[in-house]
Amino acid sequence: MTLREDTENRLLICQAERFYPPDLNISWSVQPKANQTLEDLMENEDGTFTKTSRLTITEEMQGGGVSCHLYHTMINTTLHQHVSLTGPRVLLYQKLFPCRVLLVITLILALVSIMVYDHLQKRASRRLS
Repeated sequence: MTLREDTENRLLICQAERFYPPDLNISWSVQPKANQTLEDLMENEDGTFTKTSRLTITEEMQGGGVSCHLYHTMINTTLHQHVSLTGPRVLLYQKLFPCRVLLVITLILALVSIMVYDHLQKRASRRLS
């Protein structure tokens, strides 16, 4: 079982691989409810099956958590995986981290340069007097 986020297409993808018989249920726990899902069932060369469920990520889901639940008749239990969705502001904040670090370093270097220049100017003016 895998659960991954396709940020480019704004999808969550839950996939179960190599199971038999093909009676596998995939469900989602998400707030708010009523999200669009799409499922595919494929038979593998060895006679096992792979099932994929895709859940469309909406703006309302950002900042919350989503779980994918699998139930198969052969295991008599529900497997689940959980993912936390970060909102667009958090993603932007994370992506801009290197820029912020570079800006802080540049400001520090500028302040140090100004302090050194000021110190050298004062020293030079004392020599002249």
